[in-house]
Amino acid sequence: MTDTIISVVRKGGCARVTLESGKVLRVPHALYMMRKLYPGRALDTEAYAEWRRGAEYRPALDRAVKYLEGRERSKGEVIKCLLSCGYEQEAIDRVILTLEENHFLQDSRFAGLWVDARAQKLGRGRIRQELRMKGVDEDTVKQALDAFTEEDELEMATLQAEKLMRRQEDERKLINALVRKGYPFSIAKKALQNAGKTDLEAEWEE
Repeated sequence: MTDTIISVVRKGGCARVTLESGKVLRVPHALYMMRKLYPGRALDTEAYAEWRRGAEYRPALDRAVKYLEGRERSKGEVIKCLLSCGYEQEAIDRVILTLEENHFLQDSRFAGLWVDARAQKLGRGRIRQELRMKGVDEDTVKQALDAFTEEDELEMATLQAEKLMRRQEDERKLINALVRKGYPFSIAKKALQNAGKTDLEAEWEE
């Protein structure tokens, strides 16, 4: 099937190609540079799709590896990156499999490192929320959080409470601040007591 290219808009890592039929192609930058598309020219969409299926994997893998160079990433983050660049699901699935088989990508490792870093400032609730937003499955999240015990959480919450109390005395605001950081109410209250806030009002008693 032949269609006519109406416009090509390049933004970020992707070219948005609008065809006369109304169809819009999202072409990764690497593929666009390999086979440029120009407004006003005819495009055999079936032939182009076939060529694209055979050409996408290698540049998609290169993009994923480059994305992983800076720090550990979750599988969800890599998928989101490749989708935003315009790569199709078939190529993405192959890339993810290759990365996992070669140990470049491992959600359990990512989750463990994330918990280690974020546990200094946040409670388990917020950390769980962050990992889920990054596409990590619940079982992997739970396994990573198991290493962050309730005693550890209370210790970190107490340190946060001490910092908060230097600039805030209102106990309601202190409790709410700790809860927003992902600490359970019971731990937030105990942390304030440990930090020296021994005059909590009765309304905070469980």
